[in-house]
Amino acid sequence: MEIVIGTITKASQYLISPFMDQVNYLLHYKRNADDVRNQMARLKELKTDIQSSSNVARMRGEVIKVVVEGWIIRVNQLESRETELQKELQKELEESKGCLQGGCSGRYQVGKYAKQMIDQIKELLNESRTFDAVSYPAPLPPSLETIQTQGFQVYDSTKLAMDQIMKALKDEGINMVGVYGIGGVGKTTLMKEVAKKLKNNGVFNQVVMVTMSQDPVWTNIQGEIAENLGLQLTQESLSVRARLLLKRLKEEKRILIVLDDLWKPLNLLEQIGIPYGNNCKVVLTTRQFEVCNQMETQFNVEVKVLSKRDSWVLFKWAAGDQVEDDHTLQPVAEQLVRECEGLPLAIITIGRALRTKDRSEWEDAASQLTKSSSSPPDIEGLSDLRVLSIDKMWGRWTDDQSPLDVSLLGKLKKLEILHVVQCNVENLPKEIGELTNLMSLNLSGNPHLTIPPNTLLRLSLLEELYLEHSFHKWEMEGSEDGSKACLSDVVSLSALSLSRLNIQISNIKCLREISNIQFRWENLLRFSVIFGTIPPYELIRSEFFKCSTRVHIFCCIPPFSDRDRIYLLERTEGLQFKECPGFKNVLTFGARGLNNLRVLSIEQCCDTDEYILSSSTTTFVDEANEKVPQIAFRSLELLNLYDVPKLKAICSSHCPQIFPLQSGGCFNNLRFLQLRKCSGLINIIPSYLLAKLPNLEQLEARDCCGLTETIWYGIVSPLSLLNLEKIIIHYLEEIKFMFSFALAERLQHLKYLEIQSCDEMVQIISMEENTQGISSSTPELNPSSKNNSSSSSSSSVLPTPIFGNLRHLDIGWCNSLKHMLPMSLAQGLLQLEELQIWNCPNLEEIIVNDLDHDRDEEDIEEKQLSMGMCRKTAVFPRLRELALGYLRNLSAVSKGVSLCHYDWPSLERLEVYGCPNLKRLPLNLQTATKLKEIEVDEEWLNGMEWDEESEKDKALHLLHQRGVKVRCLEQSDTIQLFEEKTESYSDADSTFLASQDKACLSVPRYILASEDGMVQLVVD
Repeated sequence: MEIVIGTITKASQYLISPFMDQVNYLLHYKRNADDVRNQMARLKELKTDIQSSSNVARMRGEVIKVVVEGWIIRVNQLESRETELQKELQKELEESKGCLQGGCSGRYQVGKYAKQMIDQIKELLNESRTFDAVSYPAPLPPSLETIQTQGFQVYDSTKLAMDQIMKALKDEGINMVGVYGIGGVGKTTLMKEVAKKLKNNGVFNQVVMVTMSQDPVWTNIQGEIAENLGLQLTQESLSVRARLLLKRLKEEKRILIVLDDLWKPLNLLEQIGIPYGNNCKVVLTTRQFEVCNQMETQFNVEVKVLSKRDSWVLFKWAAGDQVEDDHTLQPVAEQLVRECEGLPLAIITIGRALRTKDRSEWEDAASQLTKSSSSPPDIEGLSDLRVLSIDKMWGRWTDDQSPLDVSLLGKLKKLEILHVVQCNVENLPKEIGELTNLMSLNLSGNPHLTIPPNTLLRLSLLEELYLEHSFHKWEMEGSEDGSKACLSDVVSLSALSLSRLNIQISNIKCLREISNIQFRWENLLRFSVIFGTIPPYELIRSEFFKCSTRVHIFCCIPPFSDRDRIYLLERTEGLQFKECPGFKNVLTFGARGLNNLRVLSIEQCCDTDEYILSSSTTTFVDEANEKVPQIAFRSLELLNLYDVPKLKAICSSHCPQIFPLQSGGCFNNLRFLQLRKCSGLINIIPSYLLAKLPNLEQLEARDCCGLTETIWYGIVSPLSLLNLEKIIIHYLEEIKFMFSFALAERLQHLKYLEIQSCDEMVQIISMEENTQGISSSTPELNPSSKNNSSSSSSSSVLPTPIFGNLRHLDIGWCNSLKHMLPMSLAQGLLQLEELQIWNCPNLEEIIVNDLDHDRDEEDIEEKQLSMGMCRKTAVFPRLRELALGYLRNLSAVSKGVSLCHYDWPSLERLEVYGCPNLKRLPLNLQTATKLKEIEVDEEWLNGMEWDEESEKDKALHLLHQRGVKVRCLEQSDTIQLFEEKTESYSDADSTFLASQDKACLSVPRYILASEDGMVQLVVD
């Protein structure tokens, strides 16, 4: 019975409860509608608050949460439904129908609808309680990799700088890079493009670029970096903000920070919180190279002005088609380009400003620009200026104008940095001594400058003083003349605040005085002094030793004693001898003092010994009652020999007996070797020294006429030159072959090869099996090579790829070269990206088939396949740039029958000038899908041969479809281009020196010279 009752009770609950709900809808319809109105009022108030908060957040640039926006939309929808409900309720109340008259149905619907709305309102009210905030900070602004760099064009100077910067930043050993150049040269735009490429290529996960300006506010700099990383810095303390930023930067996997437009050095860690190193790398851009020095950058890149040709191209791009359409404008345009002096910013600004102007406005602009560029700078009204830099104004004024009047500079009381370099300043006014806030003074390159006494002494806050190739007529202390500054003034400054000093002394009597000067060495970070007078043009050559940090002075000429000389030599890192008559050998100073030497330069010393290292210059020490040779040059990284006519070799043939290989030491760390105008040199590096150069990275040899057969003789060890990456050879006019086969086989890491002006060279690699040049481990060559060694069509096939890592090959002015590469070698150049061949008048083909020319095609194909040469092998598959210029006999890339093809799918740029016999386009347009630019001379393009006339139109249409730029040059343009190429190849210093920034890392600079010559040393 109980079971039955329980069952009935439970059933009644399921049946009665829904029934009562239906009844309540009918009976309490008005109460439900009133509840909706009351609950809806609360919901509207809440919506108003949330919507107000959202509007404020939007004004702050924040993003409203999606869930909040969805909630507001649902509330708005519910408001509309509530309005409809109230209308229905009002209708029911007005009609007051009974159930028999149909009123129950309407009231039921109102009550049920109201009850559902009450549930929805409660749900929205509960959901609003989960909103801890209505918004979140906006995402970071578009990063550098997504921003279009306006006006950026790639030219020779910018491409070189870009490549150097990107290579340095990919180097795990480099954490800070300096980019310097004059204002308007395009440093900022260049770094934006570099940063974009590095981010897109995945080298860095994050890139941040901030502008420093002359007087940076550190909290603003910190805030800008933090915002780019999504970090909010609300603290006021600079050190606390730095620690928080430091912590955030360390969380990044790989980040690059670019500090743009840096005017003075700073402590990255303490002042900002940048932990450069490991995962964080820093690039700074500045107008002053000295800032890079003081920041101790590990690699420096100069952004140079554009060439005349590139300046003209950029101006035409900025000014529009009217430059070429209106021939009367061209002379005015050329004048404007000249006045811009290769500065991209000036060229683009002026070009765009004149884009829609008429001829009169062009002429007016040219007149104003010429007038302004020839006027001395006006410094009136600059009383609050803190940094003033005036560079290279020498020769800018006309005959009726005066040189810069520096007397006005004394009025700039707030100046902290003053650089007046190469401005022909003659008299430094005493008012300069009133610039008591001055911390850096650079007056270099003013050879007629006179400094009055006590002027420098008054600059009590001065930290840096640079007088290189400038004032040098220092007075002796207590001199009766008293019209010029004394060295004692500088000594006093060193005791106060001076940390960097660069001076010149012409009075040889000052040697005794300077030997007694008690400098505060603990304050001096860099000290450079010149004895003698040096012409201003030598200022350029001093770039060789520009990288420097902590140094002290050293002088190896009287009055220093031998004991002092040895003591100071032991701390020497850089040593340069220049025009020193009677100088025999650096080892006369003692080998013991040369083991810290990192840079050795011997220039224009006509009395030097035949060998730098020989038995006659070796000293011996007692070790365990046994005489052993004293090792020198343990740390040497860079060796520069220029115009040393008596030098035959670096080491004599007795060196292997004196310094056996197992003893190590000598030249083991040599990385850079430069040889120029060494006419007596018969062998660059003897075979017995090759094994001692495991770290050699770069070699340059120019104008060494004693080299005749190859650049190296003798047996080549398997361990020789394994790290050699770059070779530059110029003006070896008697040399027949650049490399023996054995040597070429060792150069597996060679990436850059440049050969210029080698008139007698018939082959780059001698295919002759030379038993004197092959070590015991060298594989045998094909025997047939012995019979055809003199021919460039040697029948030997290289057993292993030669130059397998070569990226850049540049050949020019080699008059005897008929065939550049054998097919077997060309097939191994799988990494070659740039190929340039210029002015080789007898070159007939680039790649010669090194198989028998008398055999028919089937025999050759069978022989190729039997030798392992695969069918349809691609030659230079990664080639990006191909330049062929002034090759009057060149008729084809390869004339012989072969199985290779020249699709070059990676080719981006093609240049062809002065090749009248090259009748076919040297590539397959169908497969060269990455081609962006073709630059050819118009005569060659018109003289091309096609199988059908329609093929030319199809080719041009295909190029147009792909957006390939086709530029045709007239004869005058190609002559100008030829002259520019010639000029660039004749510059004997720039190529090598531009690559030496890394070689001279932290190498301090000094020049010490007598009246007859100069000795340059660096001591740490």
